[in-house]
Amino acid sequence: ATSGSSQCTPAPAGSFNPDSGSTSSIFCPPGSFSPVEGAVSCTSAPIGSYVSSSNQIASVSCPRDQTTMTTGSSSSKDCYRPIAQFIIGLKAPRAMKFGAKTSLNLITNSKELASFSASGTCTAKLAGEVKTVDGKKVTTKILKLTAGKKTGICSINLTAPITGKYLELRQVVRIKVNNTGK
Repeated sequence: ATSGSSQCTPAPAGSFNPDSGSTSSIFCPPGSFSPVEGAVSCTSAPIGSYVSSSNQIASVSCPRDQTTMTTGSSSSKDCYRPIAQFIIGLKAPRAMKFGAKTSLNLITNSKELASFSASGTCTAKLAGEVKTVDGKKVTTKILKLTAGKKTGICSINLTAPITGKYLELRQVVRIKVNNTGK
């Protein structure tokens, strides 16, 4: 910072100096911090934390059970409680008779279409179901499930990725398949 110095002064914690030969350091902006002297860049606030003002040496953790969507959050208002993702109106039977058919909803509360895989004594395929909503015909994706002809368990694995503030969905539906459907 002074001419004729025999040593360079490192950027203080909370700031950085990206270029050699500079005469001053730069404060880390909101959303980032620098915990050490001599930094050449700032660290973004990790997911689940924020930095609300410049020149900080650490991030602040969100309240318990809350997180942020991305790194680099600059406000406590960026913290939120994740929402459990589930399939709207999922009603699977406990048992099905050999060869019986049923339909399962696949749309989640985040408005995503869940992915599926079937194993065991059944088959499953994606289909469109036409319904009338407010006088208009709307096609909704559903899962068409057909029970096999052997006694056993039909397992349907349902998944949907993290979407915005919604958590990942991982759900297994198990249905008994037998000759009585009970």
